[in-house]
Amino acid sequence: WWRILARPGVRVGRADPNLAPAGEHAVNLLRRVDGYYDQRGAGDSVMARALQRYVRPNATELAALLETGEVDYIIDYESVALQYGFDFLALPQDLSPAILYGIGVPRAAEHADAGTEFTAFLLSDPGMRVLREARIRVLDTPVSIGADLPPSLLPFVRSSAALR
Repeated sequence: WWRILARPGVRVGRADPNLAPAGEHAVNLLRRVDGYYDQRGAGDSVMARALQRYVRPNATELAALLETGEVDYIIDYESVALQYGFDFLALPQDLSPAILYGIGVPRAAEHADAGTEFTAFLLSDPGMRVLREARIRVLDTPVSIGADLPPSLLPFVRSSAALR
């Protein structure tokens, strides 16, 4: 895959690592390519095709670049490819480990109750269905980190303390 992306004339889009976790993930992935495939300069060769003019702040704008043909490939999450119906290559997990998303509600948030209610919805069966329909893989039982979890969230999670 990296040989194809590194070909002269190939245009590769990626997210801005300063604005989007997907961009940081892409840059870190390309840093690991050399060692993983024992090919010195492989990651730099791909990065040379991901010119600054093909860097965007988010997945939606990257998808638009690909849909309009402005780029030939994008480096993004599998969930984005599934959402947009793009063909994709799943990379080896030891090269590109799964990304875990988190959710939290600050205690001092102006509308903390609404945030907690929304979080409870996301963790409920209907909320999990919504996430899965958006092609986001979810843990069967999410893990909570920290103490004093609101009681309304307790039925949906297991404590990280229980994993130790």
